[in-house]
Amino acid sequence: RAVASNVRFVGGVTHFPPGDGVPRRYEAAGTTPAEFEVIALHLRPDGEVWAGTSLGPFRLAPGASAFQPAALLGGPPRDGVYGFAENGRGELFAVGRGGLQRLTGDAPRRFTQADRLKHDFLASIVRLPDDSFVVGYREAPGVDRVRVSGDRLELAPGAVLGEEIAVLV
Repeated sequence: RAVASNVRFVGGVTHFPPGDGVPRRYEAAGTTPAEFEVIALHLRPDGEVWAGTSLGPFRLAPGASAFQPAALLGGPPRDGVYGFAENGRGELFAVGRGGLQRLTGDAPRRFTQADRLKHDFLASIVRLPDDSFVVGYREAPGVDRVRVSGDRLELAPGAVLGEEIAVLV
């Protein structure tokens, strides 16, 4: 799996195949090149590519020619996505202006302050070996260790260690 965050590409994503392959540019359906500002990328083992943008998450299916919007309902108008992480079950999560989003799996869902987050604007996410996540807030609240269980977000017990915070930076 490959992940990139805080990359800020405007206009699309270019794939440079190994060897002498011809580079291919992917844009997003329903946006202008100037609107498709990519902030984070997540590549899944099956070839699916997710882009976190200033407009929200976009998905490029294997073999597709353009990214498609993949935002969940209930987010802010510019539902920027700043990072991705997968849990042990292969569910993909995104963080950004609209909280924590479970984008794939049986029950896509958005988690916000109403679900016990300290703030809706999250800037980073890291999966820990116990399948919990450390999420970093954009503003002063710092970080939290969280676990998603079904339709519930739980604040996980235990301190967030220094090396876990360093991974978020």
